[in-house]
Amino acid sequence: MFNQPTKAQLAIIPSLYSTEGVPTKDKIIHAHFHLQDSHWFIAEIRDDLMFGFCILNGNIDMAEWGYVCLEDLKSINIHGIFQVEYDVSWVPKPAGQIELIREGGGIFEDIDSATDKAF
Repeated sequence: MFNQPTKAQLAIIPSLYSTEGVPTKDKIIHAHFHLQDSHWFIAEIRDDLMFGFCILNGNIDMAEWGYVCLEDLKSINIHGIFQVEYDVSWVPKPAGQIELIREGGGIFEDIDSATDKAF
């Protein structure tokens, strides 16, 4: 992984399930990982398990809220050239302000709808 996050950077991310009552548009995205057209926008973490919005290979139609393991992102290494990158310049912001999340249908009008789409 390029620019691997430090323990201190991960420590500022809220604990898993701690933002369940927050509407998706207001849920703060604390970290961003990417590899070409794949993006992981992270809102919560516990140990190695992270929750956020994911877009794989630029496929906006299949983008969704869900879980990903940090170790899985770290292990992606294609021919020693392509690796997931932690966005060190990322500034935390509400999901509603992130164009890719809006385009991917990640903003719900009510909390029940968000729960229905998450895997």
